[in-house]
Amino acid sequence: MSRNAKIGILAGKVYKFDVFYKTFVSTSNHEISKVLAALAYYKKLADREKGVNYNYIDRLANASSKDMALYHIREALRDFDTLKNNDEDMKKALSSLESKIGKIDYSKFETEIDFLEKAKNLSDLREILSRIGVEAINLGNRMLEGGS
Repeated sequence: MSRNAKIGILAGKVYKFDVFYKTFVSTSNHEISKVLAALAYYKKLADREKGVNYNYIDRLANASSKDMALYHIREALRDFDTLKNNDEDMKKALSSLESKIGKIDYSKFETEIDFLEKAKNLSDLREILSRIGVEAINLGNRMLEGGS
């Protein structure tokens, strides 16, 4: 199947893959990025650590295949779910994230994951994953800022 024949759905609209790809890459604040930002920055926000833990961001950005990307997303979501329900530092980070960027919209995860699965080649996948990683770092830095 050619790349042009593939379609995707973003914000309730159906797109050919090329348009879908450009729309996804040109939008910002993806939900996966928000989760990665919270995981990377939550201890720094609580003044428990001086540095930032980029492990989740790096693992996803360096994934060499779709299945590895999905694996790293699953692991991040699993850890995030545990922390958001049980860790006071994470609750503070989420409060900061929500006040500056907006709440995490869990209903959009499926669309974002479906999009990753539609990447035709490794180059497209790497570009998408790099975009998500850059967004996560930017969102994390915004969480650390004093204002909104």
